Amino acid sequence: MSQHEVDQISRLIAEGRTDEARARALRLAQSGAKDARVQQAVSGLLAAMSQMPQAVYYAHRAAQLAPGEPELVVFLARQLIISGEPAKALAALEPLHAKRPTDPALSATKAECLGILQRFSEGERVARVALEAHQTDAGLAALLAGALLNLGRIEEATPLVREASLRFADDATLASGLAHVLNYDPSATREEQLEAAKRYARVIAPGLPPPLTSHANARDPQRRLRVGVLSPDLRAHSVAFFIEPWMRHRDRAGTELFAYHTNRMVDGVTERLRGLCDQWRDMSMANDVGVAQTIANDGIDVLIELSGHTQGHSLAALHLRPAPVQATYCGYPNTTGLASVDARIVDSITDPTGSEVFATEALVRLDPCFLCYAPPPGAPDVTPLPAASRGFVTLGSFNSVPKLNARTIALWSRVLARVPTARLALKAQNMVDALLREDLHRRFEREGVSRERVTLMLPPEGTREHLASYASIDVGLEPLPYHGTTTTCEAMWMGVPVVTLAGDRHASRVGASLLSAVGLEELIATSEEDYVERVAVLAEDVARLAAMRGGLRARLSASVLCDQRGFADRFDAVVRKLWRAWCARG
Repeated sequence: MSQHEVDQISRLIAEGRTDEARARALRLAQSGAKDARVQQAVSGLLAAMSQMPQAVYYAHRAAQLAPGEPELVVFLARQLIISGEPAKALAALEPLHAKRPTDPALSATKAECLGILQRFSEGERVARVALEAHQTDAGLAALLAGALLNLGRIEEATPLVREASLRFADDATLASGLAHVLNYDPSATREEQLEAAKRYARVIAPGLPPPLTSHANARDPQRRLRVGVLSPDLRAHSVAFFIEPWMRHRDRAGTELFAYHTNRMVDGVTERLRGLCDQWRDMSMANDVGVAQTIANDGIDVLIELSGHTQGHSLAALHLRPAPVQATYCGYPNTTGLASVDARIVDSITDPTGSEVFATEALVRLDPCFLCYAPPPGAPDVTPLPAASRGFVTLGSFNSVPKLNARTIALWSRVLARVPTARLALKAQNMVDALLREDLHRRFEREGVSRERVTLMLPPEGTREHLASYASIDVGLEPLPYHGTTTTCEAMWMGVPVVTLAGDRHASRVGASLLSAVGLEELIATSEEDYVERVAVLAEDVARLAAMRGGLRARLSASVLCDQRGFADRFDAVVRKLWRAWCARG
């Protein structure tokens, strides 16, 4: 196989000449039909052209030509993961991994597959065994920490990531992972969170080209703006649901909207959002430098990133400063740590005066609430209060498992002790893991709550079925320190009032912002004792609960939280304000 030929095909792909590139790749595959490395190279080239069925075919060919070769088995598994077939990827890995259970590449890829399949307990074991044998493997450390986080064991995940990020001081994934994990840890200080985010910025800088220091964008404060949104979550994801109201109702005369979607996963929501944009860029195969170059070539005036330090982010692209004005919004509850991000869009409740010292960005407050909730079409009707017929109140939370830390479980256990007839229902995607469910029961039992009082619900298929699950819940509970966002809005839309505990940072004040937006300030607690008492008072007043349930949907509909056009106008005004500030700097 000629590396020169592979490079030529890669150049054709980069130039967008995909038909020619594909034809040459297939000729290469034919000429090297018995060579595993040729088949592997062809698979990689086809994947770069998003020709995944053929890419998987040639990855299979490569693995068949060199049976038992770990690199080729891992390569095949990765192509299957990209194709959205993690179960097949796991099946491809398991025979060889059974013989080589500490192989770092096999173990890391298997742990990743198990995570995608929501089998985090198994993934933890796989990553832990391999990491014990390869203690200098940063990737295995990150995977183990991710498994622990998804098992709700933040108390174990944080020290692991903290130690690993110090040991592998140049690893950007671990640096970003630490910033992300600290949002879930009740013991993390705001100073520690800020330093972790800033450290990520320091880690990535040496490996990237220098940021742009000047932009040719015309400094006209009134002209139509090219606005870009950058995200891996322009799909059936909470981020998409909260950005859609602005995308749908924005001032089209004042903004030309570009979307940069960095994820191979697409669905009906993706197609709906695509129809709201003037230009759509599939960035799923581009690296951060390529993403930044595309944004710069498009002449974007204001770039809004929507993921922060969450999975699949492109913060390194923002470090390169492809747009003169860059902001972060919605998808992450904390600072990015990047000096190249000019603004973070929040509100006065999530980030009151004084919060500025914990952000590298300027805080731009989109009051009265920085979010807008677009209720899902086809949501089921609100059902009668279940407590009225059951004779007991069911408390519930459909927040993700990473938020179920020891402090949250202890607090909810105190509520159950205060209301001894109440039950608790929890639902999350990760609940498909039977070992996780058993561990959660044991954790509640250690707090004095019998498993008969705690129902762990398996996630249903589809949005309508998910919303219908609220028919069994009387009162919603917010976790701490990381509140819900979509879950809080959905609960209220389904008639379930939610009690929150307002903390000292954005992640633990979102619930207060949402409740204030619908006029339910009486459900905002200021201490753990106050939280327990507010839940108890609400749970003991079935008549009040029934009245709230019957009126919550109408209350939301009439509130600022669901005023999509008003929100879009305010968001447009923020974008214009940011642009005018750049123009004024001359």
